[in-house]
Amino acid sequence: MTTTVAVRLRARVTERALFAAGVVAVVSDVDGCLRARPVAVGRSLDGARTMRRALAIALLVATGALVAVVLHRLTEMRDIHGSPAVEFKATTTPQPVRPSLPWPMFGRDPARTATSFGTRPPLRRVWIAGGRPQIEFPPAVGYGRLFYTDGGGRLYAISAATGARAWRYDAHRGSAASPAVGPYAHGTVYASFLNRLPAHEKDPHDGEVVALAAGTGRVRWSAHIGASETSPLLLDGRVYVGGWDGVVYALDARTGRRLWAYGMAGAIKGGLAAGAAVVYAGSYDGHVYALDAATGRLVWRAAGQPSLFHHGTFYATPVVAYERVYVGSTDGRMPSTLERPRRQVRAGRLRRDARLSCRACGRGGISAAALTTSL
Repeated sequence: MTTTVAVRLRARVTERALFAAGVVAVVSDVDGCLRARPVAVGRSLDGARTMRRALAIALLVATGALVAVVLHRLTEMRDIHGSPAVEFKATTTPQPVRPSLPWPMFGRDPARTATSFGTRPPLRRVWIAGGRPQIEFPPAVGYGRLFYTDGGGRLYAISAATGARAWRYDAHRGSAASPAVGPYAHGTVYASFLNRLPAHEKDPHDGEVVALAAGTGRVRWSAHIGASETSPLLLDGRVYVGGWDGVVYALDARTGRRLWAYGMAGAIKGGLAAGAAVVYAGSYDGHVYALDAATGRLVWRAAGQPSLFHHGTFYATPVVAYERVYVGSTDGRMPSTLERPRRQVRAGRLRRDARLSCRACGRGGISAAALTTSL
């Protein structure tokens, strides 16, 4: 009896040792004896080593791919500058054209060049007008008056000589853009507006363009569009505006009738510019679009320069000069290539890129891109 117990105890100790070593033991009673038969584990150990080796290789490959992507993106993100030793020579030189009105729209002319004819410092204050409402954007000037909006959607007309108020129009909508004034019917003021107030949440499809008589403030027409903080662009009897709904609208300046509309994949929050019968718009989808002013047909589209984890969006109003389009981006980076989605779509080419610091910008400042307007 004692011998049997001792044998069994030794068998259990041996079995535990074999299990600890990774060996499976089969114990059996044969002729009154316990025999342990070890099972070979070389094959299972080889399989584990192979698995670990495969995982290590996969991790190495993934790390290499990630490093390659990061290096590629960092290379794409490099600033592109013009040569400091080679003078820029444009094939044509823009000739400033004095508009019929002193300052009819944001940037003064359709190209948004803000060219001033003879106004220089020193300046002195003649009068002051306004009150508590925030006035964020500059006025349009014409017919002896200044036209501007405040943040509460009120459009004012005041005397350029005295600052006295001539009239006020309340759109009951948000406003974040300069108005424009054109010659139709002895003076018409055009203003774009955002959502109807009070607005509890942003609706990209709720906006309006209103045309009013410059002399009296009487409404000539209104057109429902997407919510717009785009200063109206006046060109050849048309009014061009963009909206949060990602659509550029072309309206008849006399009637407000929609002539064409072109949709983009992102909101349009900056103004539009024009040159050589082409309208330019920057979008929050990271592209600059060139559209035929008469038909709305896409002429070319410029992709924003990618960064490591995101791409810049276009919030600034373009400026057209020297056969180029200059536009600011929210991340301080500019387009480096232009896509050719169709054979008939011409691509612009990047000419110069600069990165400037700006305290007012949240991530990296303002920069200027130059794209050819034609090939």
